[in-house]
Amino acid sequence: MNNIEPILLFGAMTLVAIQILRTRLPSKAQAFQVLAGTVVGFVVFVGLTDVTARGLGLVRATHVDEVTAELRRKPSEKRLDVLVIGSSRSANAIDDDRLEAALEKAGFPYDVRFVAAGGFFAFEHDAFLKEYLRETDRIPIAVMFEVSTEAKIEFDANKENKANGIRFLDGDHAWLAFEHLMESNRPPLHKAQDLRTYARHIFYRMFNIGFAGHARQRDLLPPRDGFQPFDTPNPSFDADAVASVSRKDFPVLVAKADVLDATLRWRERQAAALPKLGIKHALYFTPPVLDAFRRAHQAAICERAPAIRCIEYSDSDLPERLTEEYWHDPGHVLRTGAEIYTDWLAEQLIQKLAGA
Repeated sequence: MNNIEPILLFGAMTLVAIQILRTRLPSKAQAFQVLAGTVVGFVVFVGLTDVTARGLGLVRATHVDEVTAELRRKPSEKRLDVLVIGSSRSANAIDDDRLEAALEKAGFPYDVRFVAAGGFFAFEHDAFLKEYLRETDRIPIAVMFEVSTEAKIEFDANKENKANGIRFLDGDHAWLAFEHLMESNRPPLHKAQDLRTYARHIFYRMFNIGFAGHARQRDLLPPRDGFQPFDTPNPSFDADAVASVSRKDFPVLVAKADVLDATLRWRERQAAALPKLGIKHALYFTPPVLDAFRRAHQAAICERAPAIRCIEYSDSDLPERLTEEYWHDPGHVLRTGAEIYTDWLAEQLIQKLAGA
């Protein structure tokens, strides 16, 4: 079912409501009949969708639902979890089984759980954690958040969040998106376009538009591997066209990186809130990307928000080790690159856990 069908259903309900109201109103109130019928039909449509979704356990299914559904079917025997939350840049760069094996070898027999999906951004990552905690009885000993596109609030129609991401636009995250939009230095025309997109998605979220086309039953969702590796380069990938800079010049880019104060305030609030939920370690990591300006943005967030504990890969020799043959495209490594990054990340994570 596509997005137009719920609207047609709403229209049918409106006509029924108008017909019911017609017998109760004088003929001079024709305009009111239409308006009242529209309101009643809309309320009925939204109400029926909510009741049906709750009764049948339906959701706009995302990877977090697949993880929690699998946990309910097969409860883990391990007592403690490390929960990794990120986007596609994390999903193809971190081999969760390899990371789990490294932790166990170092004396940390933790279950590594991966909630990562393409097209989702930082505010939705925060909502993933809330969903995970609501749907399971497990409190992770550590949560690792990807540091990447914090200020990106657009809803990309070509990615997985076209419909599913709307689900996570609750009051808190809607405000975060608005706060970032207002603080950004985007041109007025672009801001106006973003506001229109933002308003449209709030409307979709409030009134379940498109829900029927994307709903899935939560407990019947199939499992999906967290690790989503690439084995071959993208044919259009041109490493020479990617913005790069020497290691000695990289700190200059970090110093010049345009990071919103709203981003830094939010990340520090987020890190401070996690221990109150019983999560011992609130950690942040930067996934590998080739573009030096994007890497500098990631590094600047870690540098300017001292309250967050970062595992920042640009502050190592990894950018030099992950040479052209390890990349699928400028933002995603190949499986061979994931092995290098995962081993490095495991070493850094073990140091953080042991040091605490």
